[in-house]
Amino acid sequence: MTIRPLPSELAEKARNELNEDPKRLKHDLQNLKDWIAKQPHLRARTDDQWLLAFLRGCKFSLERTKEKIDLYYSCRSTAPDFYRIKHTDPKFYEILEMGTILIPPNVKSNAASVSAPQATIVQPGTYDPAKYSIADIISVGHILEKILLMEYDNAIVTGTQTILDLDGVTIGHFLQMTPSVIKKMVVTTQNALPLRVKGNHYLNTPVGFETIFNAIKALLSEKNHNRLYVYNNNYEEMYKYVPKDVLPAEYGGNGGTTKEIIDYWKKKVEEYSSWLEDDEKYGTDESKRPGKPKTAEPSYTPQVAMIRPGTYDPDKFPITDIISVSNVLEKILMLEDDNVIVTGTQSILDLDEVTIPHFMQMTPSVMKKMVVTSQDALPFRVKGIHYLNTPTGFETVFNAIKGLLNKKNQSRLYVHNKNYEEMYKYIPKDILPAEYGGNGGTIKEIVDHWKKKVQEYSSWLEEDEKYGTDESKRPGKPKTAEDMFGLEGSFRQLQVD
Repeated sequence: MTIRPLPSELAEKARNELNEDPKRLKHDLQNLKDWIAKQPHLRARTDDQWLLAFLRGCKFSLERTKEKIDLYYSCRSTAPDFYRIKHTDPKFYEILEMGTILIPPNVKSNAASVSAPQATIVQPGTYDPAKYSIADIISVGHILEKILLMEYDNAIVTGTQTILDLDGVTIGHFLQMTPSVIKKMVVTTQNALPLRVKGNHYLNTPVGFETIFNAIKALLSEKNHNRLYVYNNNYEEMYKYVPKDVLPAEYGGNGGTTKEIIDYWKKKVEEYSSWLEDDEKYGTDESKRPGKPKTAEPSYTPQVAMIRPGTYDPDKFPITDIISVSNVLEKILMLEDDNVIVTGTQSILDLDEVTIPHFMQMTPSVMKKMVVTSQDALPFRVKGIHYLNTPTGFETVFNAIKGLLNKKNQSRLYVHNKNYEEMYKYIPKDILPAEYGGNGGTIKEIVDHWKKKVQEYSSWLEEDEKYGTDESKRPGKPKTAEDMFGLEGSFRQLQVD
């Protein structure tokens, strides 16, 4: 295992913020190498330091790391214009010399500088839009980012700050920012790179900036929405977020002059020349991808939810406890996952090891509540419900639930029993757990992902408990359990003093 040791400040941050455990590194790296070796479509680097950058960028979630590695290399196939300039092309050095992209080398030895997010300055006003395209600029940026991923531990561990200085930007620059280009920029950076964005800072914003700004903002995650800062000419305000030690002298910083930074990167690229040339062989062969090949136009599939009732003890837990847990996860999905809202859901009910006591919990009252709270109350479009490993007696419960569904959802029920191949016609392997023949991570990795996600939303979920209805104040007749479910029961109410 060839890994560069971290300075003590970064090592502590990696443990506390990224879940890094030195005892697990060898196992996690081998897991990724084994996974890459099994992907027929994927040609990916397996250098320890390279893979470690992706692990750190995904906070050591193997499931997320695999997704990001696949996406990173898929972008080379689906957005080739963003990677077309090579480090040997004359254009590369022309753009580098202009200082359109400046990454001040973090060579300071003080703790504050070492642990500060890596700064990148982008100055589009320095290039001629009649001679160069924004894709050319991004191509150069991707080459520098490769070296950054290999060498800059502070960027991987503490994240990045990007400063977009729009001084000198013209209408010609703005016209290059088509919706297609903006979308590719977001996917190849926010989604595909294992770098945590700590801030995007805009300086010297011209007239018309708001149109592009709002278009980019709409494509960013909610977290990155909150990390957009517009200062125009107020550099002092920017210094509150980006320390002077990591900024070029021309921006009032101590990170070297623009010429010194350019010379540094020219030399660094020369040092990496053989490595960069070798790196050109990596990417994806979409004709060999299991399932549907990825294209430049994103292919979205319904979100899959797996229910495995045979894993819980019916003497210890009622089915309502299981549904309660599911309701918590669904709240987070509604907030975070646009895919599930737009494309809908597929549910897989694996009835392996389900017993009579499990079936006994499925009373008419419970089944009715399940249908109302899921089919009728949730803003999810059901695209399919798939049954696996169905036991004797299944038909009784199946027919009872089917009778409660609307006609559209009745036509979207599929019983595969043990025929997984039949299920794959509806649900691609890429989004299924490894235990079901898929590439979507192991069940343990998925469980760990959700445990962590719930912890992140702890305060939000606690606050959410106060919302509901006060039926005593409803105009007209208050709703009752009998109205809603046609039977006795209870439903969530908000009591207001």
